[in-house]
Amino acid sequence: MGNAVGWRWLLVLVAILCGCAPQRQPLSSIAATPTATATSPPPEPLRYGLGASLRLLRLDDATIRQMALVDVLTTDDAAGYDVVVSLLPQPDFVRSQRPIALGIVIDREAAPLNDETTYEHIRALTSVSALTGMPQINEADTQRTLQQVRAAWLAKGAPDGIELVLAHETELFLDEIQAHFAQANVELTLLPIAARQRAAVAQRRQAHLYLTLLAGAEAVSIWQALLPDAEIVVLSDVWLHYKLAEGVVVYGYSPEGLPLIERQ
Repeated sequence: MGNAVGWRWLLVLVAILCGCAPQRQPLSSIAATPTATATSPPPEPLRYGLGASLRLLRLDDATIRQMALVDVLTTDDAAGYDVVVSLLPQPDFVRSQRPIALGIVIDREAAPLNDETTYEHIRALTSVSALTGMPQINEADTQRTLQQVRAAWLAKGAPDGIELVLAHETELFLDEIQAHFAQANVELTLLPIAARQRAAVAQRRQAHLYLTLLAGAEAVSIWQALLPDAEIVVLSDVWLHYKLAEGVVVYGYSPEGLPLIERQ
């Protein structure tokens, strides 16, 4: 009788303890439910239009291609672009605040320019070139200089003049420069090069003169490091013109002088 009562109380105690034990919850009921986060669509890429007239400059647009989709246009204006850049002034276009200088680099160490008098004659020819933006020099002074240079070649025993190689990174005023030198019996052999080739050409002394675009002091310092004894003669300032789409601003300029843009 006593044992039966004891077992009965033991069963009651076990039942109480089981009822107080925490119940195991399924993992799905306690795991945190992730909340969906709204993601913004990626911004539309910038569209950059290079006008047809810029082909004369042969600009290296690598910097621009890193920030925008670039199209070389068949005209100097087109719709659907964040910016259109042209060499020509046009309605609704504004002029760049930073000019590009067109210059000739004279390698004084390349024969025959390593002769001081020959160099002086070539230097004089660059000073009277009838290019846009050059100092105004009257026709009489120009003809006098041309005659003096032709006479100098005759005195040196070269009545037909001399031949020089002009490496050109741009075609701007190229025909005018070649014709101008020809009047002084200086035949220019044209060597088209890209900016990335200039160092190799200069190191091998493959050219006497270099026609190049100088977009700021950085471009000048590159040439000075490449040809320390060379002289850089600025022929003319070149101004680019551009038209911006609404909400687009210019925040700077590339090493080639092209406007850098961003959306506000």
